[in-house]
Amino acid sequence: MARKLFAFSLLTGVAMVATASPAPAFDDATAKKFFNDKGCNGCHAREEQRIGPPYKMVAIRYASESRAERTESLAMKIRHGGSGAWGIVPMPSNPAVTQEEAEAIVRWILKLNESVPATPTD
Repeated sequence: MARKLFAFSLLTGVAMVATASPAPAFDDATAKKFFNDKGCNGCHAREEQRIGPPYKMVAIRYASESRAERTESLAMKIRHGGSGAWGIVPMPSNPAVTQEEAEAIVRWILKLNESVPATPTD
């Protein structure tokens, strides 16, 4: 009986993993809504300098990294904050942003530079 229960549990677990849906793919409009709703627009704008850098400059600076690398590192900065990359004002953490939302915001911002060659700036 115990073996049957174990086998059933194992098969159920494998089936659940096999049918688990991937992370949601958000469109640009949804990512922009996350950006505004989660307060990112309080410090960042597309072209103008606010407290934080313009997100167009973020797209340019990180253009040379692989897509996965930059999505992961920038999503982490959105959620956990960071300092030293853009001057003396640290970026505060934003734990209200989920990992999926942060990644959608990053992908949306990075699309702004996909056709422009990378030119790192400080």
